[in-house]
Amino acid sequence: MPSIPSTLEKIRIALKGARRPALLWSGGKDSTALLHLTRQVMPEIECIQLQLPWMKQKWTFQNRLAAEWGLTIHDALPISAALCHGKGRVDVMESYSIGSQALVIARGTEPHEEGRPYVCGREWLERPKAAKVEFPWDLLLCGHKSDDSDPLSGPIPLNLDLLEIDGSASISYPLRDWTDEDVSSYLVSSEIPWDEGRYDLIDGVLVTKADKHLNSDYYHACLRCLDHREDDYVACPKRNGAIIANVSEKVAVHEPSFDYCNLRCSTANPAGPAAPISGAGPFSGETAPTPRASTRH
Repeated sequence: MPSIPSTLEKIRIALKGARRPALLWSGGKDSTALLHLTRQVMPEIECIQLQLPWMKQKWTFQNRLAAEWGLTIHDALPISAALCHGKGRVDVMESYSIGSQALVIARGTEPHEEGRPYVCGREWLERPKAAKVEFPWDLLLCGHKSDDSDPLSGPIPLNLDLLEIDGSASISYPLRDWTDEDVSSYLVSSEIPWDEGRYDLIDGVLVTKADKHLNSDYYHACLRCLDHREDDYVACPKRNGAIIANVSEKVAVHEPSFDYCNLRCSTANPAGPAAPISGAGPFSGETAPTPRASTRH
């Protein structure tokens, strides 16, 4: 494990030049370890947590820990949404403003399971958007590690500690050299709470449970009428099995190409967001610029 003092020093250096920093906290093991470390340097660090409006049972751990630790947590609406295909799966991608640039988050979309809670994909893409966002933070601390792998694109190693983005918040990766084993050891040995609805502790390592219905990094959704791999007409569970048209040709899409994981910062359009905003909508038929960086922590 990288030494705790060296990681704390990375955090101090990153925070030193920041006017108003924030930490991206999903409640996963990596961001929780980073939050615990960062609070040793800056106890009042603000958190950003991009919750979805459905299945609030997924956020039980985060809500409890936020109350116990007295955290300040900010949420936000996306400025756009699209789909992304890669490695045989399809994910909903949501773009969030971080200044003049946008940050694209892969929401970990899982297939609809009969009889279990799910989200209608069309309702997801059409959920309210933020037309204009003032982003007051100039530094984001992120729990992405260099050995992480993205479900859509595979391994995405980090080559730097700080990603600077023109006109937007910079992104710091203090856990870049850590591994899953390091994070697990730190949480367990330090008796830091971790989400037992999300992970199993196996041989000292926190492993994501196969059942993701209590995991806030994954949402089961029906995307049949939005997926180009499906038939032209599909049965809609939301409408009790009624046959409806597949409208995938009208859905905005992202390509699964990532330079930096965990916050796919799109630089294809430096003057605006990474994908069509609410005015055009997710069914505009446009193709969004290549997203860059995102996964689950």
